Amino acid sequence: MEHGEILTTLEDIVTDCGAELIIFDLDNTLLQYRSTQPYQAVDKFVIELIMKRDSFSEEQAKNILERIKEENQNDNPNNPPDISLGIKKRYGLSTDEYFAETWGKFDPGDFADKNESLVTALRNLNKKGVQMAVLTNAPRIWAQNVLSWLGTADMFEGKLWSGAHKEELRKPDPQAFKQICDHYKISPEKMLAVGDSFGNDLLPAEKLGAWTLIVTQNARAYEADYWMPTLR
Repeated sequence: MEHGEILTTLEDIVTDCGAELIIFDLDNTLLQYRSTQPYQAVDKFVIELIMKRDSFSEEQAKNILERIKEENQNDNPNNPPDISLGIKKRYGLSTDEYFAETWGKFDPGDFADKNESLVTALRNLNKKGVQMAVLTNAPRIWAQNVLSWLGTADMFEGKLWSGAHKEELRKPDPQAFKQICDHYKISPEKMLAVGDSFGNDLLPAEKLGAWTLIVTQNARAYEADYWMPTLR
């Protein structure tokens, strides 16, 4: 198969490349957004957190949030400020406590529609004995809520790797993929990486020798081995 060619289903691709392990990205891969993404809407819950903790008005809380953003600018100007650092410091919260107060309150249905064809494909692959895992840099609580909402939590029980904590391996480090291959005792050459970002989700796996599938609506050539507009 030529780079970037499309096959009809996930099952077709797994048959074609002989993958024994699939490592899925979460956001815009298993869960494809309509438009707005959670990180763009997190301010709402941060403001509510500030109002509750400090007994502030909404306006006062918004001012505090703007100050926190100014004090926690990202080293990369293309990335948003790291609000979590300021909030955790201000209220003495752990990373998990911060995520529970913010990302844990999101309803995936506010951002995406369910994909029943994907769920059917995942169940068919599961029945065939193909190992499946999720590797995401998003908070674990959000990933768990998404998998539950999709109706796939049972298939990914104990198979979720989150790099949301700075001490954890995270994409685009190839070792984030290698740790999952090692866990299942499957060589990277028998692994299929699936994601919407070539640089973050696929290139690190490709460096290990894995097969790659990019999920995108843009029907143009990619360096990935396969592409699909949506998973099914």
